[in-house]
Amino acid sequence: MHGGKNKVSFYGLRPTGVWCFNSICRSNPSAQDLITAMKFKQNSLLNTIKNIAPLGFILISFLRQGALLRQISLFASEYTHRPVGPDGFSIYLRFLELQSGTVPAEPDGNFPLFLYFLNFLHTVFQRSVEEVFVPYLAQIFLVLLTGAFTYKIGTRLFSKNVGILSCFAVLFYGRILNYALAYANAIPMLFFFTGAVYFFVAYQSIKLTRYLWAGSLFLALSAFGRGTTLTQIGVFVLWFFLLKMPVKKVIANFAVMLCIVGAIIALPILHNYRTYNQFVFINTNGAMNLFIGNNPESQGQFYVPPALYQSVLQGGTTYQEEILAYITQQPADWIALTAKKLAVFFIFPWWRVGYLSDPSPMWLVFWLAAMGISLLYAVKLFTPFRSILYLTIVGYAAPIIVFFVEERFRIPILPMLFIFVFAVAAEIGASVVNRLGLTNSARATLLFCGLWGAMGIYAVYPQQKMGQPIGEIHTPPIYAGLTIGQSFRSTCANLYRIDVKIRTNNPEISQQTTFHLKEGGFDGPELYAETLDTYNVRRANYTSFIFPNIPYSAGKRYTFFFDTAAIQSEENGLIVLVEPDVPVDTVPSGSALFNGQPMPGDLTFFAHCRSFLNW
Repeated sequence: MHGGKNKVSFYGLRPTGVWCFNSICRSNPSAQDLITAMKFKQNSLLNTIKNIAPLGFILISFLRQGALLRQISLFASEYTHRPVGPDGFSIYLRFLELQSGTVPAEPDGNFPLFLYFLNFLHTVFQRSVEEVFVPYLAQIFLVLLTGAFTYKIGTRLFSKNVGILSCFAVLFYGRILNYALAYANAIPMLFFFTGAVYFFVAYQSIKLTRYLWAGSLFLALSAFGRGTTLTQIGVFVLWFFLLKMPVKKVIANFAVMLCIVGAIIALPILHNYRTYNQFVFINTNGAMNLFIGNNPESQGQFYVPPALYQSVLQGGTTYQEEILAYITQQPADWIALTAKKLAVFFIFPWWRVGYLSDPSPMWLVFWLAAMGISLLYAVKLFTPFRSILYLTIVGYAAPIIVFFVEERFRIPILPMLFIFVFAVAAEIGASVVNRLGLTNSARATLLFCGLWGAMGIYAVYPQQKMGQPIGEIHTPPIYAGLTIGQSFRSTCANLYRIDVKIRTNNPEISQQTTFHLKEGGFDGPELYAETLDTYNVRRANYTSFIFPNIPYSAGKRYTFFFDTAAIQSEENGLIVLVEPDVPVDTVPSGSALFNGQPMPGDLTFFAHCRSFLNW
């Protein structure tokens, strides 16, 4: 009579005044009958919203990213972009060389996924990849499809609520959107890796072999972006065993996976052998990458010690020998370094430890507490079918940590982490609802998901930013009292932080340089000064300068610069990255300043304003 858990075929008032619900009709419905019908109507509306939400998110995300892409392309009628992103320019030059046939396609030092991606776009669309909308628009579509994959994975493993929230996170997450407008393996690899997980989950749910084939194909293609993803073959085989799949079936599936992945991977290996006379697995940097993350001077991220590097190049030693010597002679340091890489991958995903200012102790405690709660609820949520989420996260992270950690390496695993976070948040919400006796569990769950996600909002849209890197060049070394800086007009109130991309010309020497922030021009009143040891900026990364909050900064002009009076030689000089004003002036309200005088271009920087989310 009240519907219960049975499907409802009809409810409402007939023309005769007879009330019908679940095929039961009454001429005088009770108040409880009317409440039940109203609740069913609300649930039907909620289900309809849930069904259309992913498509709505995809459409809004496309319009948002398309608007940004159009804004970039409208800066000039004949816009030719300079490739942005890690190794972006070298990838672009290599693509042009391969297209012109001036060099043989020898094994690449970088993983070649984006190179293949560019070649595919050039071949299919017959358009020059120099046209900005070709590679960037293609990557935007890959992000949209990744959101759809994430929705399906979250829905199959947990619930539609988890799928919807995870899809939203992928489509609107700031780091992912940044890489969609860059030349990097991150977005194609994100798409193929997430697609591989989806197809394997769908294969286990639907039992159609074509999903196994598609999953194997996507996994093989993701390996062109990072070869360590092939460890997922073992992950999926282990998952099949946890699901108690018959041994013969597991062996057959494993054989199918090996055949498809092997066939795809064999193509570049054979090509390398024909052009290079050596069997090279995808790229030539495996030993060097392992060395980068396992040497006495390693910070867990990309940094090659010059002395050790030169020793290897001159034949005095090999990468393998250096790695083995470090592990055997300094095991405690190596274990500590591995723990640091683990922390960089999971605990500090939004800060470059060692290059940017470390997060405050309060944020660190918040992260650690959140992770502890997550692990407790993860045990409660664990089932053999859902174990694929846990196995995928561990299987992807472990080999990355063995090598070294970079921001872009974490991008492909973000959909799995989002699903995990929102699944745990939904479980916490359900627990609170049961304990407090709340009736609207869906609203409470969404509330807790929002609170849970707030701890990571700092990395998404915590503050307004000024400055948008497009392409950059290095200045000559600045030394002997010369200054290099930037003027800009703040577009928001509560200016509190500036991130500048700098490095030193000699990473082995410790020198002092001073960062100054002034209101107005170069001769204006000083608001903040900080002395920096150049040894801490050994490679070109953003260095963060955090100063007391400036409440009424909106609309005001500011100038920051570096004073190099303590640096006495060009050899030890400070190098700052500058973005030319052509074809895009990224900071039209200001310019780079050399000794206080304007110069063409802008420093590569971000200025941040506080919001209520990151006080």
